[in-house]
This record gives sequence, structure tokens and C-alpha cells, in this order.
Amino acid sequence: MQVATIGVDLAKNVFQIHAIAEDYVVVFNRPLRRAQALPFFASLKPRLIGMESCSSAHHWARELTTLGHDVRLIPPMYVKPYVKRGKSDAIDAEAICEAVMRELEHEIGIVSYYAGAEMDPLARVQSIPELQVTEAWMFSRYLKTVIDIRTGLITMTVRARTAQDATRFSEAILVRTEAHVNDLAEALFSEQISQEERTVAQTRENLERARLSLIKVQIASGEANPRARIEGIYGAIASLERDLLDLEAGNARNIIAGHSETNSEMRKPREQEAPLKARIDTQRTRLIDDSAGPSLNERLVDYDSALVQVELAERSWAAALLTLEEARYAAALGAARFQVVVPPQTAGIATFPRRVEVTALALFLSAIFLAGLRVFFGTAGTLKCDKVTIADEIEFRGALRRRSIL
Repeated sequence: MQVATIGVDLAKNVFQIHAIAEDYVVVFNRPLRRAQALPFFASLKPRLIGMESCSSAHHWARELTTLGHDVRLIPPMYVKPYVKRGKSDAIDAEAICEAVMRELEHEIGIVSYYAGAEMDPLARVQSIPELQVTEAWMFSRYLKTVIDIRTGLITMTVRARTAQDATRFSEAILVRTEAHVNDLAEALFSEQISQEERTVAQTRENLERARLSLIKVQIASGEANPRARIEGIYGAIASLERDLLDLEAGNARNIIAGHSETNSEMRKPREQEAPLKARIDTQRTRLIDDSAGPSLNERLVDYDSALVQVELAERSWAAALLTLEEARYAAALGAARFQVVVPPQTAGIATFPRRVEVTALALFLSAIFLAGLRVFFGTAGTLKCDKVTIADEIEFRGALRRRSIL
């Protein structure tokens, strides 16, 4: 029978191999010593091999994969349901073999092999960017800065062995910081000015195009301001319409007064009404007639549109010029925006405490305190001894007196 699937129960010295054919018939289930594992699998054709995932399973998976086998690692939690009875190597190998055919969706990947520096724990830790000791990290360790937003002052605290080292370190940092900040400010101002100059040039170009469009409209209309003629036509139409309304109002009054159609007062307004309407129609035709080109109304719309575009372009150009002047003024004021100012009263004071001086001062004060304690307790002992001596002397003299009396 040809082996189709193999389940391997890994161990320290002896592995258990369970093999089945394509029709799920067991081919063999036998132990295999560790030294015989690679030669045994090398003698087989590429097969599906299943193993429980563990630390050593990745090693054997890599080895068997190089031999051409399809190795699948199944988590133990998906192998346990297929264990039929008590625990033994043969039963575990059979369960692994069955699980690798049914639980392929739960397989896990094989950890690839790392060699050389990639397996060195220290090298792998040092390769992590967050754990690397960089110049920025060293700089932040020995330098602390606090910025006051209201005043713009930067308070810098330097950590050094001596006050002289702290002073030299501070001066070097401040000089370089001043140069870098001023260079950055100059670059930013230059970029801003360049941007504003490009904006001015663009708005100037837009203004020239708007003025050219206005000139074309004026040339097409044949006059510098077409609005004057068109407004005159509208004024004439309004005047004629008022006259027509007056005639119609007069006719209405005559009808109300009861005048007949043959009356001269009724005939005269009617004779004047027709010419007025004809003149009104003529003036309106002049506005909308487009037989010889754009009508007067269309020319008026084009003229107004071109005039508005010119006005907007002029305002944009003026605003761009004002912004450019403000940018240049700000650049002139901020040419030396960042300046190092060291107050005279604090220029010679070390930012960090001087450890040697502080230690010496602490020892000196401790010595004074101990000397004071010694003097205090010494004086108390002497006073106590003096009191005992005086009492003994009084008692001795009293005894002498009693003896002399006797």
C-alpha cells in the first residue's frame, strides 16, 4: 500500500509514526528513533505529514519540508477531540494523522530558520528602533528644556560633572541652536516670500487677461461704454410707455364722460396711440436684434461680466501685494528671531547641583551636629557627677560634726 498521510507524535528520543493509505487503511503505526527519522522520511515520496505544534515541531517541519514533504502543524486543542481512548504514543499519532486531514483550516505557519546575527538575542534586541541608543536619546538624557509660551523664554538644564563643563556644554548648544533656528526661520520666510511673489505674479496675469477681455468687448460694441447707449434706449422706451399710458388714461376718461367715437377728443388720442406703439416696438427690436451680430442686450451682459472680472482681479492683485509686503516686513523683523540671552545674575551658576561641594557641605554640617551632641551629653554627665560629689561632701561633714559633739 502506498502511504498517503503520516501523523508524527514527537518526543525526546523515540517518535511514533502513524501512516494511512488513500482509502484510510492503516499502513503501519510504529516507533521510530530520533536518529532514524530523517533517513526514513528521505526514503519516502513527498507525503502529507501532520504534527502537533510545539517548539521542536517547527524544527522538524523545516527539515521535512526540505525533503519535499507537505508538513502541517495542528494546534493541540484541535488534535485532542480525535483521541479515541487512553493516552499513549500510538493513539496520539493516530489522532494527529486524523486531525491533519480534517483540521487543515486550523493549521499554523512554520517558523523559518534564522542563522548568524539574526539568532543572536542581543543583535535582535539592538535592531529594534525603540531600544537603540541614539544621539537624540543621549542628548535628551543630559539636557532638559522648558519653554514658556507666554514669554518665549527657554529654560535649559544641563547635566555635567562640573560647572565649567556645564557652561561650555550650554554655550556650545546655544550657539548651534541659535544658528539652526535662525537658518530655519530664514528658510521659512524665504519660502513664504517666494510663495507670495508667485501669487502676485498669478494675480497680475489674471488681471491682464481680464483687461484684455474687457477691451475685446469694447471693440466688438464699437464704443468704450456700451451701457450709456443701451441705458438711453431703455430711457426712451420708458418715456414712450409713459406717454402711451397717458393716452390710454385720456381715452378712458372720455369714455366715462360719454363722448362718442366721432368726437375729436376721442379720435385724436387714438390716432397718436398707434405711432407710439410702433416707436416702442422699434426701440425694443434694437435691443434684441442679433441679425448683424450680438444684440445690444448680449453686449451689455458681456460688458458687465468683463467689468466685474476686472474689478475682482484688481482686488485680488491688491490683496496679494499687501500680503507680500506683510511677509517681507515679518521677515525683516524676524531676521534674528532667536537670540541667546543669559541673565548676568545666573550666568555663572551651575544648572545642576555640584555633587562634590554638596557632599562636603553635608559632611561638615554632620560633624558640627555630632560635636554639638557630644558637648551636650558631656556637660550633662559632668553636672550629674558634680551633684553627687556635693551631696557626699555634705553627708561627710555632717558625720564629722556628730562625732565632735559626741
